[in-house]
Amino acid sequence: MKDKKEKITIKSIWKWLRSDKGKKYSFVVFYFFFFIFLFIVMSFPNNIENKDNNQTDIEETSLLFSTSNIEEDNINFNYLVKIDNDTNIYLVNKINKSIKVEYNNETYNYYYENGNLKPASDTDLDIFYQLLDVFEVKRILKSSKFVSKTEYSDGTFIYNYEIDNETLSGYLNTLVLDSSLKNSINVIIKDNKVFSMKFDLKNLINSSNVLTKQVSLYEINLNYGDIDE
Repeated sequence: MKDKKEKITIKSIWKWLRSDKGKKYSFVVFYFFFFIFLFIVMSFPNNIENKDNNQTDIEETSLLFSTSNIEEDNINFNYLVKIDNDTNIYLVNKINKSIKVEYNNETYNYYYENGNLKPASDTDLDIFYQLLDVFEVKRILKSSKFVSKTEYSDGTFIYNYEIDNETLSGYLNTLVLDSSLKNSINVIIKDNKVFSMKFDLKNLINSSNVLTKQVSLYEINLNYGDIDE
């Protein structure tokens, strides 16, 4: 009766490697496993990098609409403020890394420093200049809660968001007494482009010291479509 073939186990492999015949091939086995280990280790950074890239892609595409038309280097739009019965319109011109705002025949300048928008002088307009920066606006929207979407027969869409005082005040550098109150943001999309945004900030304003009185209306409208000049 023929002997059964010996099963290959870790113990049998180790015994073979220690034999005279196995020692001749031990260096081959060593480098074989060494290169497998090296290949696995070298693949880790690529996996991490791909993970980071995927997270970036998710972050950049997390909005429900495209903002490419308001991210251009050269763009004009209106920054309109409604406070009760008063309305003020600021004409905004962005050219590359600088932003110029015109109001009452005066010009006010802003510039980017380390990716953050800043006023060129201390005696600047009394506005939330952070909203002049489209990327700051995108960050605000991504920190807001999506509430609803309205579609009209002409192809216009309105995306409705809300954001609490605590979160919004962090973006606008404003101190608030009641951090839980909500503010609404409406984004109007026409022809697959951002047409305008409306920020209803009454709760933020009445909870802060931005104004010396309580208001019944405080809205900021960013109009990228029909520009008043």
